[in-house]
Amino acid sequence: MQRFIYVVSAKTYYDQLRKKGTYKHIPEFLLKIMDKKISGNILTEIKFKEDIIGYCIGITMREDLTKDELASRIEDFIENKSPIEKINVIIFENDNDLIFTKTLIEKNILEVTDISKDIKIKTIPFVLKKLVSKIKRFNKGIELLIIPEKKDDVSAIIEKNLSDIKYISVYTESEEIGNSVFDDAIKDIGLSIEIIKDLSKINRFDVIINFRKNINFIKWVKRNSIVFNIYNNLSYENNSCIIVDDFTFDNLGLMNNVNKNISFKEEIPSSIYSYKETFDIRDFRRLEINKNLYNLEEICDRFIVKK
Repeated sequence: MQRFIYVVSAKTYYDQLRKKGTYKHIPEFLLKIMDKKISGNILTEIKFKEDIIGYCIGITMREDLTKDELASRIEDFIENKSPIEKINVIIFENDNDLIFTKTLIEKNILEVTDISKDIKIKTIPFVLKKLVSKIKRFNKGIELLIIPEKKDDVSAIIEKNLSDIKYISVYTESEEIGNSVFDDAIKDIGLSIEIIKDLSKINRFDVIINFRKNINFIKWVKRNSIVFNIYNNLSYENNSCIIVDDFTFDNLGLMNNVNKNISFKEEIPSSIYSYKETFDIRDFRRLEINKNLYNLEEICDRFIVKK
């Protein structure tokens, strides 16, 4: 079972330390001086049913730590203090999840994980259908590009409800994968799929679903195209497309926290929702786009002209 850590805010960490006998009589200024020495304390276990699936930890009581300083403290916790051998998911109480996930992956502190891949694949068709019905420029149909890691990625998406999408293409350098995908699409769904091999030609696509961890194509994507990114590996710098990195879902009491003084978020990312035994699209809440969370209406209002 994959496990995660939940990093509380500076205020929550300070409040929790003051409740402990060891620290409750120490003046605030001294606690702040001791901040680095008492970094990485485990505050409570997080359980799903009776299984420990994560740990709630405090990293700092200071609000002014830089991103690099926070990343360094998290790295120290993972290497020296964590009961978990490998951590693929980190959630932050103060909503820095995506920003720090990218930083920690770049620093090789976190491993890219596909723990939420299946949840994202199930959610994308629903979100696409809703967006297509609201976006004026999609009236005449949209062009969808799939960038798979392997052949099964294409079938996993196509087998879902994509009835509103008439033009589907696949980018792959592998002639074997390309031929197999083309033949399967005609046989299974009666749809002819275009195979493209030149990455610079992806500037015509309205929607891109990217399964690749080691590919950078953002500079060729046209303005306001929607990119569903299965892994958190694309840069936001100097691009004008809409990168959807994740989805959030209702917590629904999935996470049982032993420490009742620490409340878990009402919304959880797909990586945590994946612990739920059954998927229900009614649990869907918002999309994580370019480091922020939006519901479907907000996306259309903020980024795209509606019908």
